[in-house]
Amino acid sequence: MTSSIEVGVRCAAHDYLEVWNSDHSIEISAPPDEELTGPDLQHVGGDWNGYPDVSYSFTLSASSNLEHALEYRVDWDGDRVFTEWTAFGQGVTSAQLVHTWNAAADWDINIEVRCIEHDDVVASGTWQMFINPEVVSELSLEGPSSGAAGVSIDYVLTGRSSSGHTVQYYMDWGHSGAQTGWLDLAPGTGTVDLSHAWPTDGTYHLQYGVRCKAHNDVQEWSETWVTILGETIATHTL
Repeated sequence: MTSSIEVGVRCAAHDYLEVWNSDHSIEISAPPDEELTGPDLQHVGGDWNGYPDVSYSFTLSASSNLEHALEYRVDWDGDRVFTEWTAFGQGVTSAQLVHTWNAAADWDINIEVRCIEHDDVVASGTWQMFINPEVVSELSLEGPSSGAAGVSIDYVLTGRSSSGHTVQYYMDWGHSGAQTGWLDLAPGTGTVDLSHAWPTDGTYHLQYGVRCKAHNDVQEWSETWVTILGETIATHTL
């Protein structure tokens, strides 16, 4: 739309003396339609796989071509139940998000962003996070193959969790009163140094296992027969 501009001047003392000029005009254009870029979601420091009860970080970004402030909301579980609207902040186009899933499944993440000033301008996106069942693995028992009754023999027990959770171990040395109960493996290494002495000659059935401390049902077990023959000890692992 074009608008004409008229400009006039006159003498303050003699207001009948005036001059006008209408040779000026200005073009008034309609503002551009607002468009949103994004949303874009990046999983910080990894791929789109994880494990239950582990916190994962994400970077959310979006912007307006008019540089208006935006806000966002998130449905973490694919059920269309969203968080409250949260503002990015004036001049800010990204936000750090953290979420933990408590069960293994393929989870849809739905995100909506909108202009705070014009809340009918909305953009959305969907991503998928694969939360895998946790497993404990690498269970092993290492130790010498010789020894004598009544003499302590050293072992190293190992076990690890796929999620990085603390792992506990249990050792049954195969005779009465020789069970450890559930105890923590060393954090970070997944190992523990063990020592045991069998009281008499014989064949002993060792049973040992590891489990996730946070999820006691996630376990792995193995067994070994230890035979004490006077001056020597031999082990046979199934």
